[in-house]
Amino acid sequence: MKKYKSVFKEDVLDEIDISSIDLTPLEQVVSKKLGTNIKFELIIEKGYARKYLRVKSQELLKYAGIFKNLLSTCYADTFDSDIGGDKKNVWWQTIGLSYKLTDGGRNGIKILTALYNFSTKKWDFK
Repeated sequence: MKKYKSVFKEDVLDEIDISSIDLTPLEQVVSKKLGTNIKFELIIEKGYARKYLRVKSQELLKYAGIFKNLLSTCYADTFDSDIGGDKKNVWWQTIGLSYKLTDGGRNGIKILTALYNFSTKKWDFK
């Protein structure tokens, strides 16, 4: 099996000041789309080849309506993400509504794509 080397150093997140990331604009956009107040936690997660930056909201199961009895968890979070750009200064991520069924299956629904520029400290949403 061929192994692929990541184009980023494993410690790329150690070189970026993540404490300066203001999650408020992201929380506001996702809150508006979901119709409830969302608060995100910023998480650095160790992946197979490197670290990943992601967000996760509070538990949203109480807002699941008629599906509540079919789900064991429900929250907004990062489906996938990466740090790129010419200067490795853009963090893009797909934000989704993730859920786990009571029988153990997992799935999610895409909410939006969010891009954060570490240089300008601005968000862009698609």
